[in-house]
Amino acid sequence: MQLALTLRTVKHMKLRQVFGQIRDRLPRSVPAEGALLSIREQNHAWEPGITKHQGYLGEYRFRFLNVESDFEAAGGWWSSKNSYLWYYNLNYFEWLNQVECLEGAVWIRRWINENPPSNENRVWDPYPVSLRIINWIRYFIEQGAVESAHRSLAYQAKWLMGRIEAHLLGNHYLVNGVALIFAVIYFDGDEADQWLRKGWSIVGQELPVEVLSDGGHFERSPMYHCLILEDVLNLLNLAKTYDARAPAGLSILCEQVAGRMLSWLQVMSYQDETFPLFNDAVDGIASSKNELEAYARRLDISVPKLGKARGVTVLKDSGFARIETNDALLFAEIGGPGPSHQPGHAHAGTLGFEFALKGERLLVDSGINSYEVCEERFLQRSTAAHNTLVVAGANSSEVWSAFRVGRRATGKYVPEDGDASKPSLSAEHDGYERLGLGGKHRRKWKFSNHCLSIDDSIVTKGSQRVELRFHFAPGIDLKSLEDGVWLAQRGDVRLRIKEEKGFSYEIEPYRYCPEFGVSLPAKCLVARIVAETVNAKHSLTW
Repeated sequence: MQLALTLRTVKHMKLRQVFGQIRDRLPRSVPAEGALLSIREQNHAWEPGITKHQGYLGEYRFRFLNVESDFEAAGGWWSSKNSYLWYYNLNYFEWLNQVECLEGAVWIRRWINENPPSNENRVWDPYPVSLRIINWIRYFIEQGAVESAHRSLAYQAKWLMGRIEAHLLGNHYLVNGVALIFAVIYFDGDEADQWLRKGWSIVGQELPVEVLSDGGHFERSPMYHCLILEDVLNLLNLAKTYDARAPAGLSILCEQVAGRMLSWLQVMSYQDETFPLFNDAVDGIASSKNELEAYARRLDISVPKLGKARGVTVLKDSGFARIETNDALLFAEIGGPGPSHQPGHAHAGTLGFEFALKGERLLVDSGINSYEVCEERFLQRSTAAHNTLVVAGANSSEVWSAFRVGRRATGKYVPEDGDASKPSLSAEHDGYERLGLGGKHRRKWKFSNHCLSIDDSIVTKGSQRVELRFHFAPGIDLKSLEDGVWLAQRGDVRLRIKEEKGFSYEIEPYRYCPEFGVSLPAKCLVARIVAETVNAKHSLTW
């Protein structure tokens, strides 16, 4: 069973990932320390980057992922007392670039003294090394160089050169390349030239692949989209500052990619500038839409505006859609997990959606609060944790472990002729067909006057238990009225859901996780039926 699941996962990987997985498991030598490299002179002024979240609280205290801890009590730079992601954030050193970090140089020197190179110490994992290189260099440019740290910084670039995450690809691999370009542009010398070739080969080839033609990042997570967009803007800033050293074509590539990514973010944002929580997206990690747009303007990038958009906008390549009317806004996930070779942040939530009315978010994706391998993580990635249809309790895509996917649903946008005054969207996926549980699940969302209808259809193999799940945001009062109507209410916003014939209805508690380390009680309305042919139409009116 486990072997078959593993094989169904591995078969989607690229050949270089497979070789990379083998190489990553082989012993690695610790590279020798190189010569001290000189620092390159700037050609132009560096534009201030985005001010980061308050991670260092002073007096040896840090706060990451909504967990506050004293440095010594946390076990120092790495321990098992907090989650591995907490220590990753500590070692990223992103907190150097918060509003005020007067002790930044002290902490940099301490890290160097307390963390000799070691393959066993996870502070030397390639991903935190990459982000540490980027964040130290930004700090040195903006706050003044810590010259005693230059030897360590150069050594970390040399260390990274031998540990590129080709076994993962995706955002990790791209950030490896970004870090090498930062190092090579900051330093001068023959060794830095080697980093340039490697870094530019990664970024120049990977960035056009990872950012799709509709502007979305190929891992289909709004949060990672924002993180990568900031990396692109940082690269552009660096290329403008050191234009005599930057690879030819880097600035143009970054400008083009950033423009598309900003347009995508306009479509995939609520009026309050936040995004729906699809596919490992949470609040409080990535920089906000306003911060990213302001940074782009400082770099002379024109920021597109969505304006008073109404109707349907389909982002076909990244697998999302937006429907907006005068008082309602809906985001739908119409694609399957992606990319095929690295769907680590994907959920089994195809044809799920979020819905807001009069600026009030009512139906939500349940979010995540951990990357640990645990039951909570399994549930949060499951189909049952999303506003979609579940057959026989199965996941439409075989999500397993913390970041693995076996068989996966293929989502498809289904174009239809429609009435512009009644915007609608149709899509389908074959996840249950691939699992042998039935045919395709097709869903249609349609808006009319103060009404959203959601039509679902599927033919199952035999008579199966089918569930339709509606996850309401915390604080929504949900109750049953007479005549088969449910009322969801918060303040002056009231939404009525009419029951469909043949279904039984029940309120189930669930946990809404909009941030790491946050788990809030909320209610889910579940409609159940046992049938072979399911055709359901739920009307939501206000």
